[in-house]
Amino acid sequence: MTPSATSFKDCRNIAFGIPELHQIRVRPTYASRFPHELSGGQRVAIARVLVERPAVVVADEPVSALDVTVQAQILTLLQQLRERFGFSCLFIDQELGVVEPLCDRVLVMYQGRIMEQAPTSRLFEQPITPILAD
Repeated sequence: MTPSATSFKDCRNIAFGIPELHQIRVRPTYASRFPHELSGGQRVAIARVLVERPAVVVADEPVSALDVTVQAQILTLLQQLRERFGFSCLFIDQELGVVEPLCDRVLVMYQGRIMEQAPTSRLFEQPITPILAD
C-alpha cells in the first residue's frame, strides 16, 4: 500500500471521516506521522491510501509482522473498506490462512512460477497443487 503525495492535511480531513478507521483507533494526531513511527502503522498506511479513492489497492504482506489480534483487526478493516468503497485488492501473502477469508480468487506461486489459480473456495476445498494438499 503506497500512497501518493497527498498532503497530511488532506489525509486527515478525508480519512478521519471514515468510521471504520475510528474503530481501529486511528487518531487525527497520526496524520503528521509516518507509518514506521507508529505501532501498527498499517492503519495509517490504509488511511493514506484511501484518500486517493483507488480502484485497486496492492497490499504486500500487510499483516505479516503483527500479532494475531491486530492481524484480525486489519483484515476485517480491509474487508469492510473493500465492500464500502468498491476497490479491488491485490493481496500478497505467504500465509494462506490470512488470504482465504479476504480473497475471491487465489493465485499460488512456487519458486517464481504460477502453480495454481482458482476461486478461493475451490482452491481450498480441492487443491491441485501438491504444496497446498500437504
